[in-house]
Amino acid sequence: MNAHRRFVAIAIIFTALCLIVRPSVAAKPLAGKARLNLVFVLDGLRPDSINPVDTPNIYRLRQQGVNYVNGHSVFPTVTRVNTAAISTGTYPGANGILGNSMYVREVNPTRSFSTDNYANLTKLDEVTDGKMVLVKSLGELLEARGVKLAAVSSASNGQALLLNPRAPQGVATPAVQWPGANPNPRPRGWVRRPAGSGGGFC
Repeated sequence: MNAHRRFVAIAIIFTALCLIVRPSVAAKPLAGKARLNLVFVLDGLRPDSINPVDTPNIYRLRQQGVNYVNGHSVFPTVTRVNTAAISTGTYPGANGILGNSMYVREVNPTRSFSTDNYANLTKLDEVTDGKMVLVKSLGELLEARGVKLAAVSSASNGQALLLNPRAPQGVATPAVQWPGANPNPRPRGWVRRPAGSGGGFC
């Protein structure tokens, strides 16, 4: 299975799981308001690759949902910079994630570190007193309203963490395991538990 089809399969399976698994503690629903909101970001997937033949489920999601036809990446146009921009709604200069690698003396005094590794990012968070990302993320804003956020990535665990940067205290589990994959995968899906919620959820 090629990487593109594997990514699509993982995304579809996880989306289906999230649609059928009910959270253990839910925010009080508002009349006439959606209970499930799905933000589906496909990093590096060209819009013309989404069509009814090759990607029918993603095509249907796009047709029935919201499609940002003029969506553009921030600069520099690298994955983790754009991930932090999406999760915070701010430019790199405001959120502090300026590259796929960064130099912070307290993290590593001799060289830059890669932001694709969650251990590097949690070390950054530790040495900066919780300033891995300098502004509030969507996960924090939702948590303040009693809403849960599940962040899933088919890329690195650092990229998954930047989708929900205050989640190191949450639950980290691989969402999907395909045949031939590493039997001891790194965590890729970070879920933040609201205070006092107990139990896991999707």
